[in-house]
Amino acid sequence: MGPQAREPDELIILAWSHLGESLMSASVSRDELGGLLAPVRARLAVLARRERWGRTALGVGGWLAVMALVLLVCTLVDNQLDRANPLDGTPFWARMAMRAILIGLAGWLAWFWIIAPALLAPLDENTLATSVEKTNPAFNHGLVTALSYARGTAMPAHEALVRALAEESTNRALRGDWTTALEPGRARRGTAHALLGLAPLLALLAWNTPWMLTLLARQVGFDTPIPRGVSITLVAEGGRLNLPTGEEGSLELQVEPAAHSDTDCQLILAQPDGSRRAIQAAPGEVLIPADWGSGTILARLGSARSANTVELVRLDRPVLEISSVTVHLPDWVGKQADGQPWPGWSRAGDVAGWEGSTVELRLACSQATRQINLEKVDSQGIAQPVAMELSDGGRMGYARLIMGKDDRLWQATAVSDAGLATRFPLRRRLEAWSAQPPDVEILPELMLPDTPEKLLAGQDRARALRQALEEHELDGVPIPLGGRFRIAYRAASRAGIARARLVFRVGDGAWKNLPLPETAASNGMGDFMADFGVFARTTEAQEVPFHAMAETAATASPGRERAGGRFDFRIGPLGNVRAGDRIEYYIEVEDRRSPALVGRSSSRVKDVVVIDDYLGWLARREREQERLRELRTRQTAVFEGLLPGTIPPGK
Repeated sequence: MGPQAREPDELIILAWSHLGESLMSASVSRDELGGLLAPVRARLAVLARRERWGRTALGVGGWLAVMALVLLVCTLVDNQLDRANPLDGTPFWARMAMRAILIGLAGWLAWFWIIAPALLAPLDENTLATSVEKTNPAFNHGLVTALSYARGTAMPAHEALVRALAEESTNRALRGDWTTALEPGRARRGTAHALLGLAPLLALLAWNTPWMLTLLARQVGFDTPIPRGVSITLVAEGGRLNLPTGEEGSLELQVEPAAHSDTDCQLILAQPDGSRRAIQAAPGEVLIPADWGSGTILARLGSARSANTVELVRLDRPVLEISSVTVHLPDWVGKQADGQPWPGWSRAGDVAGWEGSTVELRLACSQATRQINLEKVDSQGIAQPVAMELSDGGRMGYARLIMGKDDRLWQATAVSDAGLATRFPLRRRLEAWSAQPPDVEILPELMLPDTPEKLLAGQDRARALRQALEEHELDGVPIPLGGRFRIAYRAASRAGIARARLVFRVGDGAWKNLPLPETAASNGMGDFMADFGVFARTTEAQEVPFHAMAETAATASPGRERAGGRFDFRIGPLGNVRAGDRIEYYIEVEDRRSPALVGRSSSRVKDVVVIDDYLGWLARREREQERLRELRTRQTAVFEGLLPGTIPPGK
């Protein structure tokens, strides 16, 4: 056999025969050997990747098969536990235990079947080369030996030997089939394992997809109700039902499909103390009993449970209270000394004032509110909303409303942050004073011998007035030509009295106005006495044409609600008056409105006579009064002790 046909064993023997030669001169550099063996190492790298892929495929297939079967068992157990307890479903501890088993088993199998053997296990050149040599005997250990020389781990050898080994290994590597060095069919086996394990799960998924998907979702942490062929839904905003304490409420119950719409469900309340209440309820609007406290509401129909629960929360309704009410009268009434508007009338929330008055209303609520609704209602029952500003976290409300002539009441309701409204509106009276002209009355014509103060001194006021009318009244007295006659009057108006005037005419002539000047009060005149039209110390000769009474308490009312006057009207300056003429007159009074309302007294008529007729009338009047006094004296004697002011017999 020639040198070209020598086998590797002969080459090794030849190399050992030249061992005595210089090792340094006979060695081949590693870089050179690395270049010669580069194709070999490339094929080994490919082989390593295929080996890892095969291990991964087999491990993943087995992992999927086992996990699919265990997951299937857990879902079926969950389904049975949920069916056995339709109120609470699968116990929490059982679901957590199954989840822990799945997570733990998945991690353990992944480590020992996938991560450790396929990803972390070392695959060095020697191991792979040995596998190749076992399935390719032609290498006869030459591949491992060549790689050892390339790494420098083999004993030094002759250059020719090393080169020959490297070249021979490279040639065989390029020609040979190394796939036989790997375990065959691992990817197919892994796929088969996975399909076998997933088959039951996929079959159930195809049989009832919603049911199986729900079971799978529950295993990964979703708390989804398991479908039971019927869908039960409790409708409540935000999953919360706020009801007033001790009151009934309603909750909508929906059941699908429609075939179950006539079947009663069981509505169950789970209370915080563990107790439960239940009622039968048909789909639709369900009445929640007043004695149900706070808790969780769910519904069941057979083994089916509602897809959601509703938290029932019992809360107190908000209560509105009046913090303050202030009524400001309109500007035409005038201002107080400090520039503030005059107050109207208010008591416990009832308010009254003139049309156009401003009502400032402050309300307090027992709890935080999202809104306070304020309305004013007129005589037709038509409500008009009024804007309300909230403050203090919704516990206070402020509003300004303008009083209309037809307004009759104001009312307010509140809605708490929890959505509960006040049980009854807070309602109070709202009265706009009717716009009426002043009341004006012409007083009897009296000729008093002294001031009103002395006339009433030590006597009952009503009795003194009656006596004055009997003794000093001159109603109907004619006017002597060129003379005068006395006019006394009183007026009243809630709007206040601004001015007064005398309106008169002679015969059928034109009406004329005579403004009456106002007389201010003074300390020496005493109080104004509207029954006489003068002050308490006004003498018979003095005149008070017009006086409006001020309010005693300067801050309580703008005053001038009562007025009056007494003056003598002289006919001499009229010029064209003759005996036999008749003078017709009345008093007009204006209030403080703008435009003002005018009040008018009844008209009176005076006859103008010559002096003899005037004196004759006085004489007749005196005789009549004398007869009246005599009649009174006789009546007093007959009814002594019975009439007011008489002395009983024997006293």
